[in-house]
Amino acid sequence: MDATGFYLSLGDPVAIPLPDISGPLCLPDPFELVALPAWPFDGFSLSFQLPNLPVLSGIGVLCQAFTCSNVPPVSSLRNCAEFVIQ
Repeated sequence: MDATGFYLSLGDPVAIPLPDISGPLCLPDPFELVALPAWPFDGFSLSFQLPNLPVLSGIGVLCQAFTCSNVPPVSSLRNCAEFVIQ
């Protein structure tokens, strides 16, 4: 993998086709959380704590990864995951 990115968004999932990219964009308003120009690892783990605020309970968060390489398909959007803050 030559590059990868991890994106977050709030709201309902969508399916936006993008030219020259394998897979649709499922995030209505993506925010880039991580962007790496090179990917030398077999996996990726990310953890963080959310503040203990009752107002956040029930909010849905979408995430999606974007990968890019010089082997076709050159760029692809990976599965969209949806999480609800409990």
